[in-house]
Amino acid sequence: MSQSIVIFLLFTVVQVVSSLAALLFSNLDKLGSGLPLEGLNTQPSTMGLCLLIGETIIGAGLWYYYHTETIYRRLIRANISQDASTEAANSADPSLKGAYLFPTIKRHLPEHPISWKRDTIYVLVTIGVALLIGEVLPYLGIDDSAEESLFKGMLSNPLCLVLLCIIGPWAEELTFRKGIVRGLYRYGLPGWASALIAALAFALIHGNLAQGIPALIIGFLLGWLYLRTGNLKLCLTAHIINNVIAALLMI
Repeated sequence: MSQSIVIFLLFTVVQVVSSLAALLFSNLDKLGSGLPLEGLNTQPSTMGLCLLIGETIIGAGLWYYYHTETIYRRLIRANISQDASTEAANSADPSLKGAYLFPTIKRHLPEHPISWKRDTIYVLVTIGVALLIGEVLPYLGIDDSAEESLFKGMLSNPLCLVLLCIIGPWAEELTFRKGIVRGLYRYGLPGWASALIAALAFALIHGNLAQGIPALIIGFLLGWLYLRTGNLKLCLTAHIINNVIAALLMI
């Protein structure tokens, strides 16, 4: 569980540092002018570029960590006898561990063959729910005009499009589904609780109700899909399609 918390905190730190860097670079000409903080503003393209760099770094770091963990556990399994217990298979060998610490796994995430019909329907339902919520919230008085204006400003920069439609979903799936859902489930929490906690964290990181409510529901659906299949690519595909559609609707 501590691993999931650390991953979430790292992602949060990246978001905060990227936002502060964007604020700084957007106001370099105003430094020392004595303007109050409320007089400063963040340029959308600068915000997008800073987030692109930050999320690329954490995405690459998490990918490397997971890849190293997989190799480590394979080495452990290769060095135990055929009749060794699961606990022994997951025990740490200091000679292999090096600078990494991979805690004992209580159970593995289920891996089921992809059912294209079933999983395609599930992905489409997830995207449909996301779009429906986005349309309903304004009628409930939950406004997202400030964030929408920021995202529209990003769309003029092709690199920001890469962030919104590829790098962002990739980094978020590595963090919230593989890092938190898988982490909590493998170390003992029920599947529904793992998906719900990850969804709450996913909603929290969006920072406002207008984005947080859809993120909570979509995050839970993606977490459940990941628990059903053990396939992160399906979650990533649904996330990318959702963001591409959202970007097209804002153009």
